Amino acid sequence: NTGKPEPNMNIELIQTLRDRCPQGLLSNNTVDLDQGRPSISIKVDNSYYNQLLLNQGILQFDQDLASSGLTNTAVEAITKSSYEDFNKLC
Repeated sequence: NTGKPEPNMNIELIQTLRDRCPQGLLSNNTVDLDQGRPSISIKVDNSYYNQLLLNQGILQFDQDLASSGLTNTAVEAITKSSYEDFNKLC
């Protein structure tokens, strides 16, 4: 934990996170893992995976799904699926 954002993280996402969770401030602020459609973040769909392809993954582990040679083709396939097809995969 360096206290710095991951080098590949989208700069706009970094600023959003800094605004929402400033350093040194004790708070219970939360952010949605799906930055694409936070108003419906409880709905499981392919929007989250689209965000990973845009380097907007909140967790490094999740962002690695989109950049790893072992899993990136699966992430790309999920982003191209419909909501119904996505739910069949899960």
